[in-house]
Amino acid sequence: MSTQENDAIDLREFFHALGSFSPSRALTEAPAIRTECDVPVEMIDTDPAEIVCEPIKVEGFIDGVQAALCVTYRGHRPVYLTYVAAGVGSADGRLLAVKERLELLHSQLDTEWIATVASGIQTIELAETRPDELASSAIAVLGGERETMERSLIEDIVDTRNANLVVDGSLVGRPVRRQLLGVVKTTMRRYLPDESVLWGLPAGWRSPRFLIPSGSQGVRSPRYSCYLRLHDASRQAWNFGLVRLETFDLDLLEPLCALALSERQPAGSHDRRYDRHLAGVRATEDLLRAHRPTVFG
Repeated sequence: MSTQENDAIDLREFFHALGSFSPSRALTEAPAIRTECDVPVEMIDTDPAEIVCEPIKVEGFIDGVQAALCVTYRGHRPVYLTYVAAGVGSADGRLLAVKERLELLHSQLDTEWIATVASGIQTIELAETRPDELASSAIAVLGGERETMERSLIEDIVDTRNANLVVDGSLVGRPVRRQLLGVVKTTMRRYLPDESVLWGLPAGWRSPRFLIPSGSQGVRSPRYSCYLRLHDASRQAWNFGLVRLETFDLDLLEPLCALALSERQPAGSHDRRYDRHLAGVRATEDLLRAHRPTVFG
């Protein structure tokens, strides 16, 4: 079709025929590749179900934050000032527990110089010496420290208080505890043999439940899981408002669904992930960000 023919088309008629017009830019990059689960799941149900039970009571929501500033370069090698924290936020908006660390991450070539300027800040020496490799190494260190902090907090809360705790994300890599409950926001891994059951899943309904066998992703215990639609997606992408829940106890799966529904954020929350980001998890993130040094913004 020529440019002249394009100009002759009145798009207003097309948009009016759609009945609604809420465009968003698309096809600017290739979509991320989804992966298959490493061990086939075992289906517990065959049909979706509406969630009508009472929410499970929890002690709080655990999450972590990390931030980094490149404060200088030494021979093109970046020196990073970093902050990592993990915390548990209560249902009423209090920070119940927190672990945090402020550090300087640097190449081993800069160790002597760092010692003269650190001003009491803890330092971590990275083995890399190439400028182009230091960022990846630093990111890996931050992620590992955050995971370690979150795991330590989980053991403190679950083991000492015998309390239910919601984790932002999967239970992979977590202590195997009945009281630990996972809420996964991504759909990058396929679990169901037939995902078409998700496409028409109404808000407030869960998918058929399934068991992820022990050994999958290195977890030594079976996990029970299902998808839950938090918000109406009839005019959205198939995974809009769709979360996946995990527990080590099948009896806790539907009460966890009910809790997730009670923790839905409204569209006006100014959270770009509102459709699948639980209010309690977001509140914990906000508390941790407010707790960090002001230099990180």
